Amino acid sequence: MNKMPERKVSDPDLLGSLPALKRSAAHAHERAQLTQTPCWVMRQGVLVDARTGQSYRSPLAVKR
Repeated sequence: MNKMPERKVSDPDLLGSLPALKRSAAHAHERAQLTQTPCWVMRQGVLVDARTGQSYRSPLAVKR
């Protein structure tokens, strides 16, 4: 398995960015659940609703 080399970051903004993104994603998932709306995420290059597991279908592709 390929392991990424460890990088040492000294910028405090970069150090806190990953936890901030994770908090934001958790909040978005919670909000989508409460409002019964889609929460779109990218999984293996495909847009998927995290709540239902359904993939996104473009309205242009449906018309054809």
